[in-house]
Amino acid sequence: MQTKAGTIEVTDYVEHGDGSATLVVDTDPDATRLLVSVGLRRLLEMAVDKENNEYKFEDENERRSTESTEEVRVD
Repeated sequence: MQTKAGTIEVTDYVEHGDGSATLVVDTDPDATRLLVSVGLRRLLEMAVDKENNEYKFEDENERRSTESTEEVRVD
């Protein structure tokens, strides 16, 4: 059985040289509600997971500090 939760349409897609991409999406109200609900739930799950050292809330200054001290490997 399939359940339709909403519509998400990608209207623009741009790939960047660093491997990232920018997407522009249009969503209907059901899809928007689902994305916010699932995203918020996942964000909270990761925030309370004491064993997850790769995820934490940090402000912009902490992020810059972490990025400037990370080791860069070249293979």
